[in-house]
Amino acid sequence: MFFKVNVQGLCSNCERIEKLEYEEANLKKEIDDLQIDYRKTEQAYKSIKEDHDTLYNKIAEQAKNDIKKEFQETLEKVEQLQKEITEKRNEVIVLDESIMLETFALHKPKFKFTSSAEYKEKLEKIRGKQAASVTGAERVSD
Repeated sequence: MFFKVNVQGLCSNCERIEKLEYEEANLKKEIDDLQIDYRKTEQAYKSIKEDHDTLYNKIAEQAKNDIKKEFQETLEKVEQLQKEITEKRNEVIVLDESIMLETFALHKPKFKFTSSAEYKEKLEKIRGKQAASVTGAERVSD
């Protein structure tokens, strides 16, 4: 039996086997390179994910703190407004009492006169001074 050989002394089937072995070696090398790239990519992904998770947690914590702070400020404003409402209600009660006393003619005097005659006398003096100041004779001083 005779086989046809090429210049290198290989038969056609052997030549084909050699080509396939060469291609197989190249494919194995390519697979190894791809696996290395895959591991690098996977490590980079894990690192990025960790960074993302850390950043997300920081942002979430900051948002939570901001909301707590805003809530506390709002609560303080509500408490302040409630105090003001209480003060205003007390003022209304006092004013209501004053009005009620005035309706019964039990009001507090605004001037320190013991009688209406004193009041009338003081009022006449003031009007006299005003009249004199209009004519230029005297200024109002009281």
